[in-house]
Amino acid sequence: MDEPLPSELLPRLDGLPGPARALTSARSAAMVRSIVDAALADPDAPARAEAPARMGWRRALRFAAAILFCFSGAVAPALVRHVKHTVAPRSPVAPPRQPEPRRERKHDLAPPAVEPPRTVAPVPRPMPPAPIVSVPRPNVSPAVEELDVEKAPPEDLLALANERRRVRDWGGADRLYRATSRRFPDSDAAVVAGVASATLHLEQLRDAAGALRDYRQALATRPTGPLAEEARWGIAEAERALGDSAAEALALRDFLAKHPGSALAPAARRRQAELAP
Repeated sequence: MDEPLPSELLPRLDGLPGPARALTSARSAAMVRSIVDAALADPDAPARAEAPARMGWRRALRFAAAILFCFSGAVAPALVRHVKHTVAPRSPVAPPRQPEPRRERKHDLAPPAVEPPRTVAPVPRPMPPAPIVSVPRPNVSPAVEELDVEKAPPEDLLALANERRRVRDWGGADRLYRATSRRFPDSDAAVVAGVASATLHLEQLRDAAGALRDYRQALATRPTGPLAEEARWGIAEAERALGDSAAEALALRDFLAKHPGSALAPAARRRQAELAP
């Protein structure tokens, strides 16, 4: 009995002569999933219903040829990818990377030391030298400066004496006052010069005895008038400077008797009260 050809054993897959057309991707994937699920099925599962009667050997051969054909085309790569995806274990997921701790730098721990500003003591400036003050000479006319004491009138002599007194030339002023009294005795100029000279001796030359003598001489020349009041007060002051309290008390009593309305009367009364026993 002649054996049939292999081409006669395989049924036509698409009803057309020639080689079968390639399956679509969706149909290939479905066929692969069904084959893999059947291969991975539990072998210990209870026996299902008894399979129908064995097919003939021709049908079995046709079925095997169909499987080989599927694997030779696009089914084999899809089957391999499905098996790898199903059987291969999942790779462990790497834990999230923790951020590294921030390293503290030296300048973050402590600020750099700042040097305090230096204080420079001020250098004292040298003091300028004190100006030299010269005492101006009195404004005296050349005629008075060149005055002849023995020939000059009393007015010029008193004017020059007052200028010497103003510039604190006590000795020069006293000599001119005495020259006036000597040249013009018993005159008003002589009384003025005598009282002025006595005051210089009492207040500036520290000569109380000479002052007392000049005051008494001026009072003897003019016992009345304004110069007499000044002479009586000068006598009381000279007695006080000499330390003769009794003579001072008599001079004060005479002053108040002759000049009760004088501006110096209150001072004379206070001094009298101090000297009273």
